Amino acid sequence: MKHSDLASTRSRSMMPASPRSAASDVDIFGLWRHGSNTTTACDTPSERTVADHDPPSYGHHPSEPTNTQLQTHQALQTTVTQLRQESAHLQTTITQLRQEGAQLQTTITQLRQENAQLQSKAQALDTTVTQLQHENAQLQSKAQSPTRTAPTLVRVAIKSVHFASRYVKMDASGLRSHHPAGGGHVLVQTYIAGWEEFELVRHPDNLVSFKAIYFDNIFLRAEAKGLNPGQTPDGGGGVVNCQYGCGRFEKFRILRVGKHGEVAIESAEFPGRYLSLNGNCLDSMKLQGTLNAWEKFYLVFVP
Repeated sequence: MKHSDLASTRSRSMMPASPRSAASDVDIFGLWRHGSNTTTACDTPSERTVADHDPPSYGHHPSEPTNTQLQTHQALQTTVTQLRQESAHLQTTITQLRQEGAQLQTTITQLRQENAQLQSKAQALDTTVTQLQHENAQLQSKAQSPTRTAPTLVRVAIKSVHFASRYVKMDASGLRSHHPAGGGHVLVQTYIAGWEEFELVRHPDNLVSFKAIYFDNIFLRAEAKGLNPGQTPDGGGGVVNCQYGCGRFEKFRILRVGKHGEVAIESAEFPGRYLSLNGNCLDSMKLQGTLNAWEKFYLVFVP
């Protein structure tokens, strides 16, 4: 600072203050009240700038809130408290809803499992009903078609009417499989034993077969080889033997030919050809093309 400036500052500080009007006054901070200005002679530009600001009112410090502000603050505090309470209640409600949702999900899972079990039972029941309907249809079919029922088995012996105490005998020794021409021997016997017993197997269309009791799956077989209906060659004709299994050569018709149970045994494959027994010759059986005394038999039921 220059010497002249220092002198000027000293001169201003020593000068008496400018007279003020009676209406003007100084506040407690030493500033002029609003509406009064300092003189140019005693105030610097910075001092005048400060003095131009509005001084605070008496008795009201800037940091002290007003009643309105207090009421507003309390109202805000009350609102915040209510909002917090409502938020807590809402959070509780959300928790309850989540728990109820979890329980509902568990119930839905259980219901789905029960539904799957019910569907499985329903499918099993449908299968059972289908099976029962099928069995019922089979039973109805059998009831309406009795000729198609399973053949019944009756044990008999074939006895000659003309020759007393003469029976058909079947020896199938060594025959264990099917042969086109058959095998074994059909003979004549004077008594009934194992080889003279047959199971009378019934078939549809009133046909029967004679199955050996003593031999497994062996049937009486007849083939009218070179023998025509109406022919009566001496000693008979054709072939009468055994066969493993039952085919068309092993089926016969039983014809009633007398009033006392006499029957004739006719080949089903060769109509008009009949089983013939010559009691004077015990070593073979033949067929005949006519029906006479040697072609008549009794079917003796064996217990």
